[in-house]
Amino acid sequence: MLRTPALGRRAAFMGTSFMGAAFMGAAFMGAAALAGCQAPPIPVAEPRLGTDRTGYVILQAPISRRTRELFIADMDRLLSLKPAALTVFLASPGGTLVDAQAMAAYVTQVQANGVPVTMHNLGLVASAACYLFLAGQRRLSVPQGHFLFHQAALVSSGPVSMTSQQLQELSRDAQAMEQALIRTLVSRTRLTEAEAQTFVRRTVVLSADEARRDGVTDQTAPAAPPLGSTGFAIRYAPDPAAAPATPPAAPTP
Repeated sequence: MLRTPALGRRAAFMGTSFMGAAFMGAAFMGAAALAGCQAPPIPVAEPRLGTDRTGYVILQAPISRRTRELFIADMDRLLSLKPAALTVFLASPGGTLVDAQAMAAYVTQVQANGVPVTMHNLGLVASAACYLFLAGQRRLSVPQGHFLFHQAALVSSGPVSMTSQQLQELSRDAQAMEQALIRTLVSRTRLTEAEAQTFVRRTVVLSADEARRDGVTDQTAPAAPPLGSTGFAIRYAPDPAAAPATPPAAPTP
């Protein structure tokens, strides 16, 4: 999904096309299932730094306003520990573009303040999540990782009838957003402007090797997110209140 509110309008840019029915089942339906989960993300460990003073975050969720708020809050907690660097392990089907851009702007500011951020694709980084990924100073992907870029579609929840002026405003908003995405791709990858236009106007799926070729990533590398004592992980999991009060009994030998 690739969505962003149009300026002054209850509308969104949402991705609509995927590469084949199989990929649609894996990416779009997975995104819908995650987006439909009402349980809030919860931390699975207290924030602490690894032995190399790197802070680690796992972000496995659709991009939304709530995801943005939690991501920035948890990154702030890690920054309070004065890390030497941060690594974000990312797997996301995409979501709201305006929130992805806000998260990317936050990462850019963190790096401007002297803390480098590495983005590591855990498997699939799609749609709006690609623009968060591109904010990383260093960008890695697992060998089996994929990236999905695609065209955005305008979806409005406002009135069916619009004046010609309102339609023109929506058209200008869409064109401005497209140009912003093209500028991001050209500045953060090895894509030419013409190639970047293809990425925002059509569906493009990249393997890890193709992403390295195009400058979306710097290299491929296995991912072993440190948990517990070696770092901090954010797991976007169901609300523990919804779980059984007691764990199931162990089977009798």
